[in-house]
Amino acid sequence: MTASLIRTDGKVSLMLSSDESGADNIVELDTSQMDGASAQKFAVSETISTAQNAKFRLGENTKTYESSSNTLDKLIDGVTIELTKAQKDGDDPLRINIGVDNTATKEQMQSFVDAFNSLKTELGKLTNSGSDGKDRGAFAGDAGIASLERDLNNLLRQTFGDKNMTDYGITASRDGTLTIDSTKLDKALQDDPHGLNDLFNGNNGLMKSMDKSLDKYLNTSNGLLKGRQETLDRQQTEIDTKTDKIQTRFDTSYNRYLKQFTQLQSIMTQMNNTMSMFGLA
Repeated sequence: MTASLIRTDGKVSLMLSSDESGADNIVELDTSQMDGASAQKFAVSETISTAQNAKFRLGENTKTYESSSNTLDKLIDGVTIELTKAQKDGDDPLRINIGVDNTATKEQMQSFVDAFNSLKTELGKLTNSGSDGKDRGAFAGDAGIASLERDLNNLLRQTFGDKNMTDYGITASRDGTLTIDSTKLDKALQDDPHGLNDLFNGNNGLMKSMDKSLDKYLNTSNGLLKGRQETLDRQQTEIDTKTDKIQTRFDTSYNRYLKQFTQLQSIMTQMNNTMSMFGLA
């Protein structure tokens, strides 16, 4: 809820408004706990806008639907409808044409390719052996991480249903990164606009297969990367413990030698003073 002070004709009024729309979000003020004088200040109120739901009918159905928001994003899967004004009696019904937004589809495909290539580059750095003059990666020679990279490459080459990535112009170069043939993608989207969605999001599509395949690596309970992290944490703890012990031993030895050196200095000073007394210095 938002509270605002409104000044009109020299008077100050308090305006209360709900941050959410719909009949369930009506603003009500309870003055039962106020004293008489305070409650009297709120006795006169004016409703500027009544909280109510949007009402509409869909198709030939005479049933009336209600929504607390003017944005309908759960009415039809994958479709968002924005209600902008009320229809008057006698107005013709509104018709909605739903088509495929190929531009948005291509942008999403490019985002997928960019994300995969970034992952590929990062995995390459982590598993680099250092033989090419570059820094040796933290997971160089790690069979588990190498297996993750192979699984990703194999998934992108699989056929899901009767489609694969190359049918939509997405191919892997020699270094494993992906590229998009825009011309081939445009033609595939024109010939089979729903095929790409089936390829990626179908019940046995790429994304579900990738999610299933990567679970053994990314599972937060028993995944390979979780195990690697726990191993590294344990090794780091052991190193820290050994470092602390070495530091303690160093401090002990340093203090012992410092004490011995100080005592030796004191003895030498006393000897020099004694020799000076006998004129031997």
